[in-house]
Amino acid sequence: LESLGIANYFVFPAINWGQKSANLKAIAKIMNLGLDSFAFIDDSPFERGDVRQNLPVVRVFCEKDIPKLSMLPEFNPPVSKESKSRRSFYLKEMERKKIEINFSGDRLGFLESCQLKMNITRLSKTNTDAYQRCYELIQRTNQLTLTAKRYMPDEYKRLIEDRSIKCYIIQVSDRFGDYGIVGFVAVHVAGTSAHITEFVMSCRIAMKQCEAATVDALAKHLKKQGIDGLFANLIKTDRNHALVSAFSETGFIGKHEPTNGSVFYTMDLKKYRGQKVPVCVNEIN
Repeated sequence: LESLGIANYFVFPAINWGQKSANLKAIAKIMNLGLDSFAFIDDSPFERGDVRQNLPVVRVFCEKDIPKLSMLPEFNPPVSKESKSRRSFYLKEMERKKIEINFSGDRLGFLESCQLKMNITRLSKTNTDAYQRCYELIQRTNQLTLTAKRYMPDEYKRLIEDRSIKCYIIQVSDRFGDYGIVGFVAVHVAGTSAHITEFVMSCRIAMKQCEAATVDALAKHLKKQGIDGLFANLIKTDRNHALVSAFSETGFIGKHEPTNGSVFYTMDLKKYRGQKVPVCVNEIN
């Protein structure tokens, strides 16, 4: 691959004699992706059978299917200008993983050494690239999502243009490079209360405490504006448990709602003093 000059087209390669289904599970874990995001292509009926048997959610194809794959809907998701650079983002993540493996300290120490920086800014419809990227995040995010709601284009447009709702984009970088726009948050403000109505974040930034850093920055920002209470209603799915775990690292207090399996989170901003997170967040504008 290197001699042909195409090695950089491959991310998280697993080139070995191991079981293909086991390799796929390992790659999914490293990339923080659900296995139902994967497609497996192989010319061996034995290998295809292994993956079908052990990983039934993975889409399996033979080599003869390759010419028609680009026409299938699952290979044509919403694509923003930024998402076309996803491969370069994953190549940087490979570098991070290699350094983390050899890091002598704990996980928090490694995150601090990464020098994570976050910008949270208002989303404007006139910023077409950011507008499309956030729509893509909402449509594609399954793990770090508050509601798992999929919006039609006109619904998304109304959300952004609603004057009672403040929409924010989240951009992250570290000493290895830029993650780009990795999150979208919508906050409905009414009187002295604020309700997070949408919260989505790319799995590329999962487990780096950026979720907690976002909530912390929003809480401080809203408190300065005279808001007393911050709320969020997380609709639990079989895939967004990662956000449930992330919210437990914030100042939120969660109350389970048995009727639909959701979790109603509350935060008393009058008593909020902030959280310690390994992320440097610029003041929200």
